[in-house]
Amino acid sequence: MFQYLGKYSNLWFVNDENSTFTLDAYLNDYLPPPKNKTAFAKSIHHLNLSAAITKQEFVLAKQKGYLANDAMLGIDHDWAPPYQLREGDEAAVEKYNQWFKNFFLDPNLKGTYPDFFPMIRRWKHWFYN
Repeated sequence: MFQYLGKYSNLWFVNDENSTFTLDAYLNDYLPPPKNKTAFAKSIHHLNLSAAITKQEFVLAKQKGYLANDAMLGIDHDWAPPYQLREGDEAAVEKYNQWFKNFFLDPNLKGTYPDFFPMIRRWKHWFYN
């Protein structure tokens, strides 16, 4: 992609709104397939793997001259800052941010899943089975 299309754009995105389609497809009743927490975990992990591989290829494409030096690889995430309705909602705001900001962005920005999700350790066996 970078070799053949790199001259047409300096802004690239790997995946579009991971949280929207994974939550709706795997945990809500909005989209198929059937609801499945294991499939949700696998889908998130594989989306993150695709972003990591793309980042590596993006760096190589810059080195080979397929992309301009100022080309950027972005993240399209549909997070919106939560609004605290009343005093005492700080914990709800933090939990919202953990799930809808950190859970979806940390793997792409930091290369790790957030520490506050102990369930990630339990999920690891699902990713490769």
